[in-house]
Parts: sequence; C-alpha cells; structure tokens
Amino acid sequence: MRYTFLMLLGLFLIGCSEEKRSMSLNESEVFFEETLASISKDHLKDNIFYIGTEDGIVYIYNSENQHLEKITTAFDRIYKVVRDSAGNYWIGTRNMGLFCCDLKGDSLCVKKRHGRFYIPLKSKKTQYSAYDISVHNSIVYVATSHGLYYVPKETDVNDSTLTILFPSRYKDAPENISPVGTRSIQPYKNQYLFCASDSGLLRVNLASNNVEKLFLQKTHNVAIHDDSIYSLVGDSLLVTDIDGKPKESYALKLPAQIYYYDKTEGTNYFISNHYIQLVKDKDLKNPDKFMVVPSQKSIRTKCRNIIENDLSNRRSLLVTLHSVSRVGHHQDVFNSDGNVRLACTDDDNIYYLIGTKVYRQKKGETEATQFKDIPKGVKDISFMEVLNDTLYYVDANHEIYKAKLYSNYFLNSILSWDHIIRQNPKSKFEVTAIGKDAENVYVGVRDGFRNINNINKNIPLADPTTKEPIKDPFITKFASNGDQLLFCTLNDGVFFGKNNSFTRTLKGSAPYTFIRDMGIDSLQNVKHILTNRGYFIINNDSSFTKEAELSGYNRLLVLDSTHVYGIPSFGITNLCDSLKRYFIDIQFNPMACLVFDNKVIAGSSNGVYVFSTDLSKENSIETAGTYYRVKFNDQDYFSRTNILIFTIIIVSIIIGLWWHDRYKMSRHAVRTFKDGLVLRLNELNSVREHLDTGTTTELDGLISEVESVDISGKKIALAQLRNISLRIMKLTGKVPSMLIQILQEQIREIKKSGLDNAANQIDKTNKAIKNHTLSSLSNQIKENSQWLSGATSTLSILSSYKSLFSKLPLIPEVTDEISKILHSAASPDKKIANIEKLSRKINDKSSKDNIKEYIDKKIKECGTAQSDFFEKSMFHTTLGLIKDNYLDIKNRIDAADDMTELMKLIFIIDRQLSIFLVLWEIRNLLPKYDEANTTYEKKIKEIENREKEGEYAKKGEAFRKKDEDEGKKLLGALKEISSNIIKNIDELYKIFASGSEMTFLKKLGISIKESNGGQFMQANLLALLMTGTNIPVSRFRNLFEVNEQSLRRVKRDLVTLLESEKKTSIVIEYAQNNETSIAGLILELKDMVSDDRRQLNE
Repeated sequence: MRYTFLMLLGLFLIGCSEEKRSMSLNESEVFFEETLASISKDHLKDNIFYIGTEDGIVYIYNSENQHLEKITTAFDRIYKVVRDSAGNYWIGTRNMGLFCCDLKGDSLCVKKRHGRFYIPLKSKKTQYSAYDISVHNSIVYVATSHGLYYVPKETDVNDSTLTILFPSRYKDAPENISPVGTRSIQPYKNQYLFCASDSGLLRVNLASNNVEKLFLQKTHNVAIHDDSIYSLVGDSLLVTDIDGKPKESYALKLPAQIYYYDKTEGTNYFISNHYIQLVKDKDLKNPDKFMVVPSQKSIRTKCRNIIENDLSNRRSLLVTLHSVSRVGHHQDVFNSDGNVRLACTDDDNIYYLIGTKVYRQKKGETEATQFKDIPKGVKDISFMEVLNDTLYYVDANHEIYKAKLYSNYFLNSILSWDHIIRQNPKSKFEVTAIGKDAENVYVGVRDGFRNINNINKNIPLADPTTKEPIKDPFITKFASNGDQLLFCTLNDGVFFGKNNSFTRTLKGSAPYTFIRDMGIDSLQNVKHILTNRGYFIINNDSSFTKEAELSGYNRLLVLDSTHVYGIPSFGITNLCDSLKRYFIDIQFNPMACLVFDNKVIAGSSNGVYVFSTDLSKENSIETAGTYYRVKFNDQDYFSRTNILIFTIIIVSIIIGLWWHDRYKMSRHAVRTFKDGLVLRLNELNSVREHLDTGTTTELDGLISEVESVDISGKKIALAQLRNISLRIMKLTGKVPSMLIQILQEQIREIKKSGLDNAANQIDKTNKAIKNHTLSSLSNQIKENSQWLSGATSTLSILSSYKSLFSKLPLIPEVTDEISKILHSAASPDKKIANIEKLSRKINDKSSKDNIKEYIDKKIKECGTAQSDFFEKSMFHTTLGLIKDNYLDIKNRIDAADDMTELMKLIFIIDRQLSIFLVLWEIRNLLPKYDEANTTYEKKIKEIENREKEGEYAKKGEAFRKKDEDEGKKLLGALKEISSNIIKNIDELYKIFASGSEMTFLKKLGISIKESNGGQFMQANLLALLMTGTNIPVSRFRNLFEVNEQSLRRVKRDLVTLLESEKKTSIVIEYAQNNETSIAGLILELKDMVSDDRRQLNE
C-alpha cells in the first residue's frame, strides 16, 4: 500500500501538464512550379529579391505586395544574382561560371562584350561554378569552385579572364589551378571582405586585394554582426574578431550546413536539409536551449545562398524545394507559455485563456498567474467574460458555462465548479458575441440578443423612431463604456444601454453595414467603428468621418483620439498614424486583444504584448522599452487533477488498509510480496562480498527475475513470485552456513595467532554465530578480518625478532633469555613486550662484560682444538685466525654503541669455529674407529679360522657362542663409533648448508643431494680427509658400508677433482674471500695428494 501511495503522490506532484510549446515555424509560403536553388537580396531596393531556380529561371519577388516577375536566362542552376548601381546583373551559375547581363524585357541577356568570364585554365575555362558575388565600388568579387577571384566592373581590356586572389600559390601559374571551394562572401564596412572556404576563413583587404587566411578549418559559411565574425566550422560556431582572434566557440546540438543571424530578435539559425536549429544569443552556450524545428520540405542547403532577411516585413525568406518560406522574426518556439486565445477584464484584473488554463494579471503588475483550469471535457472556448467574481465562457458547441471565482488557484481548484447554463433543447442557438454591463452578462445569438440569467428569452430591440421591432439582429461585437454597454450588429446598426434596456444610436445603413467592431473614446464621447470596408468616426451629431479604407481587420482598440489601433491578419496597425503597421510577423488573436488601464493588451501565440500609450505619434510601439511581454506563472501543483489524485490517495489508503487482509491476491498484495522478496534479496546482497562466485551469480539471477516480474498480471506474477520465494528460502538457509564456515575458519586463524585477546575475539565470534543474523555474521567477519590484520602485524613483528635473534649467538644473560622467550609458550604480544624490555639492556655494561666472557670462552675452545694440530697445519692456522677475529671483536666492544651488529659478527665467527670443532671431533673419533675396526676384523678372521680348523666342533657350541658374543660386542662398539662419526659429518654439512660452503662444494663438483650415490660418499670422504687423518682410505669401507672397490672409485674421483687446475682456482678464490673457511684445509689436502700420491692411494 505504501508503494501505491508513493506512486499516486508522484502523479500528484507531476500533475497533468500541457505541452504548450510549438515546434513549428511561424511562416507562410510562396509556391513555385520550378525547383528553387537560391535567393539574393537587391541591395538597391529593400523589398526586391531574386529567386533562382535549377533551370535558369529568375523570379523578381516584391515582398511588400507579393508580386512575382518571371525572367528567363540561358543558364543552369542560379546560385547568385547581384544588381550593381549601373544596372548590370551579375549572375553566378553552376558549371558555367560568372556572367554579366542586361535585363531586356523578360530575359536576362549576356552582354556582348565582357558578358562571360573565364578562369585562367589551359582548358575547360568555363567549367566552374560561381557560388557567391560581391560588388564593391568598381570591382566584382566572386567565390567559385576553384577559388576566390575578382574582375573590374568596367574594363577596356578585351580579355574577360578572372584574376585569382586565392589560392595565392596559383597567382604565378594560374593555368595549374585545381578545385578549392569558396563561398559566402561577407563585406565588412569599407575595409574587408570575409569569405568561407575549404581551406579556412579568408580576409580580403579591399584597399590592396591582399588575402589573409585567419584560420585553417573548413568553413561552411560566415556572418558578421557586432564587429565579430561568426563562422560555421564543423559542428560548432566559431566567433572571432576581425583579425581572426578567437572570442568564443559554441558547440551545436546537431550538425548544420548553413548559419544565419537575425539581428532584429537576436536569433541564430543553424540550417540543415530537414531541420532548423534556433537559439537566442544568450543561450548559445547551452545546447539544451537549441530549439530543433523539423521541416516538412527539403531545404536547399547545398545551394548555399538560401536565406535572406526581409527586414521591412520582419521576416526571413528561406528557399525550399518548391517554395519560399516567409519566416517571421518572432518565433513561437521561444514562447514556453502557449497560445493566448482569449482575454477579458474586470475592474482590477485581466484574464487570459491558454489552452484550458485561465491566468489572472492584476492591475499594475507585469506577470499573470494561473488562476483556474477549464474542465478537460469542455471543447474549444470561443468567448470568455468575467463579472462579479464569476467566469462565463462559451465552447465550440455553443454551450454556455459559468463558474464562481475565488481568491487564488488553490481555492478555485477545490471550490470553483463549472456549470452549464441550460438552454431550451428545442431552440439551441449559436453564440456570436459576449459582453457585459455593470450588472449582467449578455450574449449575441443567431439571431437574437439574450441575458445569460434568462438565456432562453430574447431581449426585444426596436427602431427608436418607428417603434417597430428589429427582427433577427446579428450581434458581432460588444463594447463597454463605464456601466453602459454598446453592441454592434451586422446590418442593424449600433445599440447602447444597460440592464436589459437598449436603444439604437446608429442606424444600420451604408456605410455602417457589416460592422465588425467598435470602440468609444470616453473622454470625448466619440464612437469609432470598424466595418469590412473601413474605419469610421461617428461624431456627436451622428455625422461620420471615414478615416481609412481598410479590409481584413477584425479588432478595433480605442484608447483616445490619438491612439486607435486595428488588428489585421498579421501585426498591429496605428490607425491614427498613416496606417503604420508593427510586429507584422506576429499573428495577434483578435479575441485576446483589448484596452485596459490605458494600455493596449495584445495576445498571440508568441505571448501577450502590452503597449504603453504614453507616446507621441512619431514614436514606434516597437521601440525597446515602450512595451513588455507578460510573464505567465503556472501553479500546476494545486490543479484540480492533482487535488483529485491526492483525495484518491487518501481514499485508497483507507480502502486498501480495510481490504488488505481479505484480498491478499490483489495487486497491492502482489506488490507487497514482491517488495518483501526484494528486501530479502537486498539483505542477502548486502553480504555478497563474503560469498563465492556461484552463489553471487545465483543471487544476481534472482534479483533480475524479481525485477522483471510484471505485477499487472496478478495471478501469473504471484506464481512467479512464489517460485522465486522458494529459491530465496534455500539461498537464505545456504548463505548463513557459508558465513559461519568463514567465521569458523577465522576462529582457527585467531587461535593460531596465540594473542592474549584471541579468546575474547573467539567468544565474540561464537556469540555472532549463535545470533545467526546476516548482519551480525557479516559484521563479525569484517571485525575478525580487521583483528587478524592486526594480529598479522603483531606476528610479523615477532617474526622479525625471531629472524634477528636467530643470527645472534646464545650468550648467557644477554641473548639466551630472549631466545628462551621466543621459544616459550607465552602469547606473541607478551613475547614482544618482554623481548623489547630485554633488548634495551643489550648495550649495558653488564651485557658487554658477558659478551667478553663468552668470547674468552670461545678463544679458549680455539686454543684447546689448536693444540691438537701441528703449528704449520691449515687447521692450526685457521683456528688462529678465528681466535684473532674473536680478539678483534672483543677489543671493539667497549666503544660500540650497538652490540647487535657485533653479535652478528660473533655469530658468523661461531659458525666458522663450529665447523672446525666438528672436524676436530671427527679427527678424535677416527683413531678409535680404526682401532675398533681392526679389533673387529681380527676377531672375525679368528672365528673364520677356528671354524675352518674344526675347533668349534671339538670344543662345543658354548665355545662358539662365546666367540660370537664377543664379535657382536666388538661390532656394536664399532657401529657406535661409526654412528658418531656419521652424525658429526651430517652436522658438518648442516652447517655448510647455512652458509656458502655448500655452493662452494657444488662448484667443485661435490654434492650430497644423492644420499645413496657416489656423490654422497665423496662428500663424506672429503670430510674425513679434511681432518688430516693418516688412516688409509680403505679402512673406511665399514664406516660407509660399501665394498672396497666402490670406495677406491670414489677416492679416485675425489683425487681427480682436487688435482684439477680449474677446481684449484675455485678453491684459491674462495680461500681469498673466506680466510677462516675450509678452503685452506682442501688446499692442504691437495698439496698432500700431490706430494704423496702413492700414500693417498693407500
């Protein structure tokens, strides 16, 4: 129901507005049998125009009296006709060029000498078109299809060849001229000619004939006004000063080929083949203000010279296919108010009728406000009058209506109801006029005179002399004079009176027959009469004076003896001033013209013009400031239609609420059902950011289906909505589950974070899951995302601490506590807090002392390991270098501001030391391995010999078991030592993997990637050899659990690598860059191989 309310409220606000704007031109047409091509104005006589055709006919058209004179020529299409002061006719033609002619009778004949003009081509000199011509003093300028030329009007030279001005590049070689279109020549004062061309806008200096190109864009045509050049360029109007400097550029609403400017009304015309765009100067910047008027006739835009200004008749003459349109300067398209058809007055107001709207203009004001609406069913209104706050009007069916008027439009919309004044159906009549005196409203009917209050009875009229009744008077017009009423008849004269009593004051004899209107000069009590033949003044002694011979006038407006106006078909005529006619392009509506408050009110389709009478006879009522146009203000929001709609809204709400429960299948129920589904879908759509692609696609499909349901078919719509509702229900159950799944995943992530407030966040998430609304689930997902983002930041900080301290040595009371915290079960935020607290103490003196103590310990370890090696061995030397590095760092501790950097160096040195300590450990295990291996092998051989000699058979199984147990014991000891050696080798390569050693070994060709291959054995063997052991390689077969042959092959490959010069250079380079690395041991091993290859093979 609320949507029905909103819909009706929208109708109430919009109302039933009328389309008042006319989208056709105010024009009349002069038709021709021929196809027209151009129009040219005679610059010597204002009212003379030359109309050219496609077939070479020229019509001389007099716009004052509409006279046409047909002139024949020997040419094709006529583009331009110019008559100069000497009487020569210059003719521009298609494909025949420029001609100079004499008018002889009804023909234009080419002059025998210098009658035809050529362009300076080698051939086809006459095959060019002359589009425009301008005569300036003694020179004729012509714009052609091949450029701009000139020729003297009179010359003694026999050559009739045109002289080229543009393109200037052809001046020295005119025989090479190629086509370049020029058109639309416009003179500027006595200084320049401006010409449009395909190459841009041209300016010709008349004093020197020099041509300048002001801009380069193709120019369709050009106009000049207010010292500015207006050029139609593409789909825009470019405005420049006379030097070509840009001033403005206006975009057109639609493309156009011709631009024309009417300076009298400041109207710009943009002309195309089938439409014209009109816009006022002030609206040029706004394309929405362009009025596009379609033309039912084809406009000859390709012929270029198709429009001229008929200034004296306030019209523009536009050439179409078979007619010349006389387009008024005042155009209705700019009048947004509508056609003012009727007007009447009471003591203080003027009332206007536009369409079905009555407007009221109060005395002294310049605006009229919507006052009342005529009911829609009433046909066209022909008469209107207001008396005693009551409106009377007559429609096209001659029904008479009356309606009480109230103070404003709103009250009239509610209270003012229109009633028909009932006529006797047996004697229906035709209303011919309406008028009023101080008390009554009267109508003239065919044929009779009646008071509206007694509509079915004629008021008798009689001849005042004979007392004979006047039968069937035909009343043509009423006029008021104070509280008196006058009316004129067609053939029975003029009557005067009031209150149903009227006397004939003028007999209806010639010249007073066919009286059309009358008026009274109340100051001098002089009657003015308008007939179908003229305008008369009736003097007090009943004599008359014929003031003017007139025909075609329908309204007489009398203010005083010096201000009497007549309304002809077009314009308004001052009958007291030589019948001067003004606004002759406006068709005023006689029934909308009246006199009020000593002003002339003239209504038309172009609006209402109010003319002041405070003028002498010499002043023109068209002079700016002597008249104004009434502004009309609409009040549509309070129209009766809208009030009725508002009432319907209220009634609909009441009825709808009452019937809602009983009629769920009604359109309202369907709409409510649909709106409910929309709300449910909107709720689901609000969490779409958390849904997968398949679900969002399904959701979008449901939204589209709901929107497409047409509720006008209630049963079909309801079935569709029910089907959609079932699918929405499934989706409504599915979506929360998806959101809960996301939340559960977030719970796992929150738990994983280990932060202190994780439990609280998990608790809030569980509550949201328990609440189970989409909004709570969606909001919790967003909150958790923010929380996890913060947790990620915290964990990132903790990770950076782990990364930092993983590269620092574990020093008691310095970094070992931090390491313990990092590896503790405390929450990340507590870890960070404690680490930040301890980190601040790293640079304390006590920490520095602990670091020195740690270094001393490491130096001691170096010394202990060093003592096991010969002083000249690389093992001893490298440990010495490591010890020196420790001492160097120790010496830098007291002056250091940041112990972290020094501890990073200590960590690196510790790693190098750990490599040598592991090798030292392996070195110490190898003798034990060799001894255990020898003992084990000896025992195995002993057991084999006793078995062979049968000693066990003699001494029994107990003796055998004793030897076997002893062998197993020796094997266990051997395996334990072997396992420790392998573990140390693995530890060594783990250390290598954390540094550059592994890459170094790979460059040498040694790798531990293949755990069961020779490469692995090669790396293990290298580790043993680096210890400097003197144990033969063959003794390690049990250590690596391979046969002696495989071991020897690995040994041989390793020796080959070590003896390679290329590999040696790799080792030397690595040693230079890493002085405490294993490179020295490998070099030492290589030297040992070179010195005693035989011993190594053993």
